[in-house]
Amino acid sequence: MTAFKVAIVGGSIAGLTLANLLDRLGIDFIVLEAYDKIAPQVGASIGWHPNGLRILDQIGCYEDMRASAAPAETMTARTSDGRVLYSHQLSKWVKERHGYEVLFMERRVALEILFKHLPSKDKVITSRRVIRAEQLVDKVRLYTKDGSQYEADVVIGADGIHSTLRREIWKMAADADPSFVSEVESKAMKTEYGCIFGLSSPTGNLKATEVHLTHKKDVTIACMVGPKNIPYWFLFFKLPQTHGGVDLPRYSREDEIALASQEAETCINSSVKFKQLYDNVSFSTTTALPHHVFSKWHFGRIILIGDSAHKFNPISGQGGNSAIESAAALVDNLAMALRQNNAIIPGKYGTFDDLDKVVSARKFENHDQLMKNFDHIPVLGSSMSYLIAVYFPGTESWDIGFWLMTFYLSISELVVFATWTVESCRARNRAALSRGSIVFGSISNITAIAFGCCFYYLQDNLSASSDNKWWASSMLVPPEKAAAVLPATLLGMLLPTLLMFNIWLPSDLRQYLTIAWMFSPWYLYLLHKYFTRYYSAPSAFKTVSAARTESIAQLRQLYIVLGLITGITHVLTVSYCVLSSDETISLGRIFLLRYFEGMSIYEGDHMMFLWDMYITVASLAVWSILSTWSMSRAGVIHVNMFLVFFVISVGSILIGPAAITSMCCLWRETQNTSNNLKEKEA
Repeated sequence: MTAFKVAIVGGSIAGLTLANLLDRLGIDFIVLEAYDKIAPQVGASIGWHPNGLRILDQIGCYEDMRASAAPAETMTARTSDGRVLYSHQLSKWVKERHGYEVLFMERRVALEILFKHLPSKDKVITSRRVIRAEQLVDKVRLYTKDGSQYEADVVIGADGIHSTLRREIWKMAADADPSFVSEVESKAMKTEYGCIFGLSSPTGNLKATEVHLTHKKDVTIACMVGPKNIPYWFLFFKLPQTHGGVDLPRYSREDEIALASQEAETCINSSVKFKQLYDNVSFSTTTALPHHVFSKWHFGRIILIGDSAHKFNPISGQGGNSAIESAAALVDNLAMALRQNNAIIPGKYGTFDDLDKVVSARKFENHDQLMKNFDHIPVLGSSMSYLIAVYFPGTESWDIGFWLMTFYLSISELVVFATWTVESCRARNRAALSRGSIVFGSISNITAIAFGCCFYYLQDNLSASSDNKWWASSMLVPPEKAAAVLPATLLGMLLPTLLMFNIWLPSDLRQYLTIAWMFSPWYLYLLHKYFTRYYSAPSAFKTVSAARTESIAQLRQLYIVLGLITGITHVLTVSYCVLSSDETISLGRIFLLRYFEGMSIYEGDHMMFLWDMYITVASLAVWSILSTWSMSRAGVIHVNMFLVFFVISVGSILIGPAAITSMCCLWRETQNTSNNLKEKEA
């Protein structure tokens, strides 16, 4: 399947926000920008409000925006002669009510920050002015001024009020469906005001964080003082008559000077007049200000957002905020549609391409945490880097839902590895594949536990299908080996897991602990060998029954302890999800095999681990059921298999699949087989 691709026309506030959102969802994209660089000086300032900052915060841009901006702490309105109409605090109350303040900053700097935080900067191509679009059967082809051509599944126009793509939509609609866009649509946009907007060097006693509004008939002057006391100002003026259509009035430099001179004596504050601002101007331009929402903003596979779809008078300060809200709403719905149609969305670190980016950059996206470099380690160095990229985000507290799920899976694995170790010691498995627990364990930790579980438990059930496999001598685990499993599991598996997931330890250290955890099957194997020797008693003759009685006592302790550990983990995890006030923390979002809105910012990784967990759980359940059925068929026990299935199903819900498997193992080991022996004891 070809990866779904989005083409964004315009590296504007809306376009770069859209690119950041798509990149974080793992949706392929390209940005075609008409200018020869990102963040050209073509606008004066931009104001951020809580509705926009909330989205910027989600893509990691808020802190940089905040550091480069000035909050609008006080707003004062005056008449043209300087008389105060009202003055009040702004950002304080807005932040108290909405969580974010009101900020003002240079538009160029805002674009630079959006580009800085874009992971896939190579997908932004400058000097590519789109001049034509063509709808194909299942694609859109874009033609640029330099002769290049680009194709994408969806094209999104973020190319402003003079949108080329909007013009192309109207042209296509006129040819394909004249009723789709009425003849008056291009004339529906009304323009009643114009504006000189600019920025000046520090002027008079205008100080950062101040907002000044001056009102007079048909004119409003707004001056927001930003960082370093730089005034960002707007002179709004009413047009002699309302203008209709998208061909807006143009203003020359002479027009601007004439308009500015009319307001030269208008007061900005008690001591600064507009002529002082204009004398100190660093950049200014004059433009008409349409105020309109187009009734048709999409056609076929082309969609418009931002000013190309809805252009608002900047006096409200909501133009940029509305543009990024449109981008977020569009991406949310696009991602949902792709999921519902089973399109491939790789997610944060869920594909090799994304892993390559993380490993190459040596940095986890949206976080300052750097990846440790293991390339100097012979043979395993490169593999270690990829393992860190996959596993480490799940052990961090960046996304508590992802952390809970990966921790839950890792604790559940204790039962898996312990049962493998036990089965490798049974007399019946001397020549079986079950003997190679270390091989299965190593493969599972390097790839996925699901692979090892499927194959291991399948072959174990097949090898134990004959009746003689259930004889007491065949089932025997030497007492010293049985005793060694519990301490080996606790030290070799549980301890590395707890250290790896300990979010209070430094992140750098836990990257090394994550690598150390990868070798836990070997710790388990070697510690089991050590404790077997430790528990070995002087050679003494024991009957099969005596040895089995002693072994069962040790295994009973093993399965009770593991059942308690995994059961408590299950109950606490479920309880936390049910009781948590965080709407992103729920059983559905964390543990169900489907995409939930806001499930995890590491969606690809999250889903990968979910499949791993569910396949592992299914393997454990099937193994427990088939083992019980084999014992019943061999005449060792007599049970109702429907009851067994019911108990395992309900138990998995109440105490967790790992805990119920541990209890099944305990029950199976402790069944009285003395009446069913088909052998003679020595």
